[in-house]
Amino acid sequence: MKFRIITLLIIFAFSALKAQDSTDVQPKYWSKGATFGVQFTQSSFYQWTAGGENAITLAGLSKLYANYSKGKVAWDNDLDVNYGVISQNNSAFEKNDDRFELNSAYGYQASKKWYYTASLNFRSQFAPGFNGEEENRAKISNLLAPGYITTALGMNYKPFKNYSFTFSPVAGKVTLVIDEDLNAVGAFGVDPGESVRYEFGGLFRGALKQNIMKNVTLETKLQLFSNYIEDPQNIDVNWDALITFKVNEYINFNLLAVLIYDHDILVPKDTNGDNITDYSGRGVQFKEVLGLGLSYKL
Repeated sequence: MKFRIITLLIIFAFSALKAQDSTDVQPKYWSKGATFGVQFTQSSFYQWTAGGENAITLAGLSKLYANYSKGKVAWDNDLDVNYGVISQNNSAFEKNDDRFELNSAYGYQASKKWYYTASLNFRSQFAPGFNGEEENRAKISNLLAPGYITTALGMNYKPFKNYSFTFSPVAGKVTLVIDEDLNAVGAFGVDPGESVRYEFGGLFRGALKQNIMKNVTLETKLQLFSNYIEDPQNIDVNWDALITFKVNEYINFNLLAVLIYDHDILVPKDTNGDNITDYSGRGVQFKEVLGLGLSYKL
C-alpha cells in the first residue's frame, strides 16, 4: 500500500512538470525548472594527536517546480527531495538526510493580490531510520512512517512574485504510520495498532525566495497547523530555510536548516549529556546541513 501511495504522488509531481508538453501552443503560461546537486566530503586521520574519526559523506538534493498562470488561474507545484549517507571509521553507510516533500496549490484570483486557494502538502522519507548505537539500535521511522498529507481551503496572498502567504481556516491533516513495528507502539501520535490518524483544523503557510546579496539566495517555508478538535493551542510547526552561495555556474555552498515541533511526537531525551537516551518527551527537532557541492540548474 505504501509503495502505491508514494508512487502515485511521484507520478503526480512529474506530471505537473510535464504538463506543459500538452500546451505547446501557449507555452508562456507555464514556468518550470529544476536544480540538482550532490555534495561529497571525506576526512582521514593517521596518528593525528588532536583526534578525529575517518568519515565519508555523500548527499544529493533536487528541487523541481512547475507553475501555471493564465488569466485568474494560478497553479503552483514544487517537489523537494534530499538523501544523504555517512560512513565513519569504515563502518557501513547509514543515512543522515532523508526528505521527500511535495506541494501543490491551485488558486483563482479574487483581487489583485488575493486568490481563493486549494492546496496539498505531502511529506515523508524513503528509508528506515534508527536510533542508538549499532549493537542496540531501534527503528524509529520508515517509508510512510511517518507520512503526512495536509489539504486546505482558504485564501492566498501574493504581495510580490516570490512571496506567498496562505490562510486556511479549513484544513485536514492525515498522519500515516504504515509500519507494523512503529504503529504497534503508537508512534507519531497514532493510536497503538492503528496506521492512520486524522486531524481537522486551521493552517497557515508562508514561503519566500529572495536574493539577499549578490550570488546569495534565501529560500524559506513555514507551515503552522492547529487541531480544532484536540488541544488547538498545541500548534504543529514545520520550518525550513536554504541559503545558497553561488561560487560559479556549477559550484554552490549550501546551508540548510529544518525545525519541527509536533506535540504528538515524542523525541529522545538525554539528561546527562552522555548520548544515552534517558526517556522520551515532547520537544523541538532541529537539523542543520552545511556543504559545498556541485549543482546543475535547468
